[in-house]
Amino acid sequence: MKKFFYTLLAAFLLTSTPVTLTSCDDDDVQAVVDLVAQLLVTYDELSNTTWITTDETAQFSFGTSNTGVFYSVDESGEAVGTNFTYSLGTDGTSITFQLENGSTSTFTIQEYTAKKSMTLVNANDKNEYYQLVYYEAK
Repeated sequence: MKKFFYTLLAAFLLTSTPVTLTSCDDDDVQAVVDLVAQLLVTYDELSNTTWITTDETAQFSFGTSNTGVFYSVDESGEAVGTNFTYSLGTDGTSITFQLENGSTSTFTIQEYTAKKSMTLVNANDKNEYYQLVYYEAK
């Protein structure tokens, strides 16, 4: 009896509920592509760019061929540069830095907007993060 009731209910819903299909035009597709591009970082987007922390105490300068320099301010107020190589995760949401001394750190990339801002959060220590803004030399 229960099975018969559910069969009748399903038949009623299928015949009485209007179904509206919507189409997807070029603008809809472009909106999705733009949204995905905001979430994923590519090598081309980082190549030859500079990003500074919002408090201006550190700077990531990405060069070509997956290399760059990390600048930070030491205790005496001097800027210190450290060369690095980097690789992006296959999903475009993580970046691994290998410093010239051999140490390696992986960061997740959050709140990325191309040539505007991003946040790098250390994958092993969520208390280490960098809020970065794109820096364009004037």
